[in-house]
Amino acid sequence: VEGYKNEKQVSTPIVRNGNVIFTTVIPETNPCSGGGRSWVMELSVLSGKRLDVAPFDINGDGKFDDADLIPVTDANGDTVYIPPSALASEDGMGILQSPGVVDGDSPSGPVQYKYSPGSSGSIQRITENPGAGTTGRQSWRQIR
Repeated sequence: VEGYKNEKQVSTPIVRNGNVIFTTVIPETNPCSGGGRSWVMELSVLSGKRLDVAPFDINGDGKFDDADLIPVTDANGDTVYIPPSALASEDGMGILQSPGVVDGDSPSGPVQYKYSPGSSGSIQRITENPGAGTTGRQSWRQIR
């Protein structure tokens, strides 16, 4: 069917630090051609809502702050700034697979790197906020 365009979630989700992480697929409108676009989504695993803090370093400055919030017009016509729930695949990446997650450090503190191979053969790296309390010792077991 020409012009068919719908977003689908076909990857295996990852649950990490209380968040669910998955990719969506928006195939090309012509089903006979390959490629398309994807979104990397990150939501609360318990509520399905967007996170309270920006999970993505939208502006690429190495920090997770108000500069990473996105403007949205509310029902009253006012502009409010909210944390993003998704990040689109970069131009030329095509369809992304489920990301691999690596913990890391940056000059501004701990980060997570999400690596997603694209259908173009390239790999997209996304720098993400691991959230409060997600680094260091998380639990321990006493051995007697």
